[in-house]
Amino acid sequence: MDRLTLPAPADGLWKRAKHELHRVLDHLPGNRPVFRMGGGTMLAARWGHRKSTDIDLTVPDGSGMAEARRLHGDEIRSRMTAAGAQRIVLTNRHFVFEFASGIVEITEANPRPGAGTTRVDCGGFPIDSMSTTQIVRGKFERSLKHEPPARDLLDVVATGKIDPTALEGVVNMLDADEQRLVLKRWENAAYRIDREAPETLRGVRNEFTRFTKDLCRHARESLTNSRYISVAIRRNGDEICLATRTLARPNTIRSEVSELNELLERSGMNEYLKNHGPGRATVSERIERALADGTGAYTPLVTQPARRGR
Repeated sequence: MDRLTLPAPADGLWKRAKHELHRVLDHLPGNRPVFRMGGGTMLAARWGHRKSTDIDLTVPDGSGMAEARRLHGDEIRSRMTAAGAQRIVLTNRHFVFEFASGIVEITEANPRPGAGTTRVDCGGFPIDSMSTTQIVRGKFERSLKHEPPARDLLDVVATGKIDPTALEGVVNMLDADEQRLVLKRWENAAYRIDREAPETLRGVRNEFTRFTKDLCRHARESLTNSRYISVAIRRNGDEICLATRTLARPNTIRSEVSELNELLERSGMNEYLKNHGPGRATVSERIERALADGTGAYTPLVTQPARRGR
């Protein structure tokens, strides 16, 4: 099992709270789950592109946080207060523990896409590290609900530079209306974000500091340049290839044929094909045709006109 080291100051917060946080899992009914960890702290642990103070944890949908709150809420409050939490909020699907150095949140929810986590060791405890696609999808979910913080947009820009395949997967999981809503939220937040970015974004890696100015514009460009123009599939022996093209670049995602279903899920392609494809039956027929084709030729799944801006 690989070992995960969180960036400062989140690493200190984890060391301080991890034992009591795992006691929360003991209060959940049924089988004891493993925490999934995501958020900007997980991206910062991988890339070191900025400092991050907060820790975002999730447990599977149906884990029973409401019952844990009802039956063990007082004990959870007492133990987390002893661990240093200064403010505690417990709701049926969301626990918040605010410390002097940062915030730990536990949410009962399943990630989207549904595949992509990796089991790692984090300070002596097993956790499921969420994929970049799952993490950035969560940031887009926040933009669908309300105006985002500056750190979310920096993470979007950083993903486009470091892991563009992940950003393309997230952007194309959204339907056209959702993409327009995200862009509108970012546009509305531009003035506030440009003012708060120099104060709230700390420890930004040198190559990303230029993006902190006019951050919303850079994020919008990252989104629009990540829209698929075409998607095609082919089989080459035991390998399956998904060829995508955006305004910015062509790309090929590969896996073993036996792992095709997992590939379609973890890449976000399942949601993309559902929202933008020619229909489930047609897509399935084209995939089956590609799997049966021994020539290695690509079978188009979706072709759509390039769209710039909104």
